[in-house]
Amino acid sequence: MFKKCMAKCYAGPDKNLYLRGKIFYYMIELPRENGKRRYYIKSLHTDNYYEAREKVKDMANNVDKTQINKTFARLRLLLRQLTFEQNSRPIDLKTMCSSNSATTKVYGDINVVNELLKIHDTLNEIKAAMLTPEQKQNLNLLNQIAPKLEILVDNTLNPITSVKTNEKYTIGDVIDSMLKKAKNSPEVNLRKRQLLEKMIGWVDLKTTDKYSKFYTADVIQNINERIGNLNVSGSVKCNYTREMTNLIKFANILDADMYKTNLIELISDFKKTKNSERKPHWPFTESELKQIFSTKNDYFKSRPDVFWHALIGLFVGARCNAAATLQYGDIINENGIDCINFQNNDKTKHLKNDASIRIVPIPKQLLDIGFVDWVNRQKQKLNATDKAHIFPKAITKSGDYEEKYSSRGFIKYIKDIGITAANPNKRLDFHSLRKNANKRYEKLGVPGTIINDIIGWEGRDTREKDYSQNELEELKPYTDKMNYDFLNDEFAYWKKVMKDL
Repeated sequence: MFKKCMAKCYAGPDKNLYLRGKIFYYMIELPRENGKRRYYIKSLHTDNYYEAREKVKDMANNVDKTQINKTFARLRLLLRQLTFEQNSRPIDLKTMCSSNSATTKVYGDINVVNELLKIHDTLNEIKAAMLTPEQKQNLNLLNQIAPKLEILVDNTLNPITSVKTNEKYTIGDVIDSMLKKAKNSPEVNLRKRQLLEKMIGWVDLKTTDKYSKFYTADVIQNINERIGNLNVSGSVKCNYTREMTNLIKFANILDADMYKTNLIELISDFKKTKNSERKPHWPFTESELKQIFSTKNDYFKSRPDVFWHALIGLFVGARCNAAATLQYGDIINENGIDCINFQNNDKTKHLKNDASIRIVPIPKQLLDIGFVDWVNRQKQKLNATDKAHIFPKAITKSGDYEEKYSSRGFIKYIKDIGITAANPNKRLDFHSLRKNANKRYEKLGVPGTIINDIIGWEGRDTREKDYSQNELEELKPYTDKMNYDFLNDEFAYWKKVMKDL
């Protein structure tokens, strides 16, 4: 009777206690939804009244803190949807927090302003001791701008909307300006345009629509949520958000007065996928390699540079960047041995680690296919210097490495001819050629430390990393053992094709 009486006395310290089936529960009323009352109920796992009271105290504090955190998260989101100006120039939220708000003008959507004022009233009823320093700073800012927000409500003013009535730009205009300034290759610009059109299509917009239809907090938040819900890697999500951020930035460049709301902060900062979380690369089978280099396919006829990239990966395990950014001066002859010198001597080269910086004897079969002869003919034909890139299509007009030139084109090619990984948890791409090189050397009986020096792998332990370096004369017999005899007919065909180009 005592427990039952105390548990149903919803006042004082016991107002959140509820007894059901001899077990005490913690119960609070939640904000109504569609006029209906709602409750949060959680078992305290005790039938002891005094123990239940102590547990309720802890839970109440935790729930209060959770609600406070949610409110401040909403506050920060709404503050980002306001426009702050000092001396008729837009400033961001961080500058606003550290500046004198008395000299700052505030603009915003009337619905956002009304919600901020409600939050202002709610937060000022909370004890300061329950707030973190950051929350106190946010509340202090809200207190400073509240009078200005009240003026906006009184005047029912929405300057952002009124300014946009004179806009002259469409979404397509901003995209064109953005891509033009980027100075990418036509292929890259096409991919970026298609990606942007895809994202604005999510919110039922077209490139012919006025940019103001896109330039709203609701639209940006909607697209951001769609990106977050995509079943893709974090790296791909970063690519989506990067293009969306650029689309917002370039509107401000076109007209800083018209597009001054800081909407970029609404876009999430997704983390790139860790290497450990990525699908492992898988080597191609012999039949797949025969299909890739088949004489029936004409892909390499129009892309001889990708052909040589692939062979460099296949014979010495070079990564895509290492193969695609080679310069004429990297093809050397040391003590009568033709070699490839992989080095970080140019801004286009991004070799992964110290082990990737190496000199490798060119395998005999690769020499027989005509790699060095082709390089020398190209150098003489173009009157190129040692610093010139052997494969200039892999370099952008601004002199940077085009990351996707070889790898993306190669991946598309193998997919077009029907080569895909049988296991969905594994992948086939340019890096698979490096796996093939490693497997092939192992099959030919080449020692592991020798393989490390050839393909540029650090090794598993200190002995392999620091004490396994071999001279070129020691590596040469092993690289000459490297061959893909089952591809002899295909290589003979491509040797003739490359010679005639």
